[in-house]
Amino acid sequence: MVVKTSTFGVETDSMLDGGAQISLISANFLYQLVKEKNLDFDSLEPSQINVRVLDVNGKMVPCLFKVNLPILRRGLKSEVKVAVHVTKAPIGFDMLIGTNGLGKLGFKLYDEANDSMVEFENSELNSKNLLTVIYGTTIEPRSTKILEMGVNENYEASELLISSDNSNDLHVEPTVAIAN
Repeated sequence: MVVKTSTFGVETDSMLDGGAQISLISANFLYQLVKEKNLDFDSLEPSQINVRVLDVNGKMVPCLFKVNLPILRRGLKSEVKVAVHVTKAPIGFDMLIGTNGLGKLGFKLYDEANDSMVEFENSELNSKNLLTVIYGTTIEPRSTKILEMGVNENYEASELLISSDNSNDLHVEPTVAIAN
């Protein structure tokens, strides 16, 4: 789903992605904002990224740093600050809004079976002891798939706990591992 958003008075199309935990901004679009609006770059609160960002296929998305942007969309009374990771990778839009921004921008999921609205959780990804993996794979029914995981040098903990919510369709065996 694509919606019109604006930041610093510049309107753009933003992709809404309920499967992404983080939001992304094109490095070119951010450069255009800073240049055209004569922004003080430090006011965007740039910070180093402490997590690896992976796409739905498990491929790493190179991100340069993270900034906080005031974002407005139609229907909101005021701007909301959303942390966005700056990338040169092609994302198809100037901005991709993940679950860290969807709730702030007033979006919810509709649960038709229970006729209720589900709010997006806002989890902070600043911890150096947090590894976030977005991994998509297809497996045959009644089969087993072994997945290899890796951590980079920024991961400071020595243990990993791998788990998932149990469902009737899929089960991930809880695992404890040592990070090298």
